[in-house]
Amino acid sequence: IEARLLPEAASLTTGKLRKRALALLLELDAEAADRRRAQAQRHADVRCYPSPLDGMATLAADLPAPTAA
Repeated sequence: IEARLLPEAASLTTGKLRKRALALLLELDAEAADRRRAQAQRHADVRCYPSPLDGMATLAADLPAPTAA
């Protein structure tokens, strides 16, 4: 991945560089997507914050996109 990415890296923004690196990873190692997805699911998290409204709270969750939808 590094050898294929370095020649074009200087012309990419950090966001595009990250996206290109991920695209190359998936191209060269399709199982990487499954490993990343499994890792993201293990790190799913829900948090509860007190609301300024009396008796209310706000829930925030980090979930896989299909689950959140």
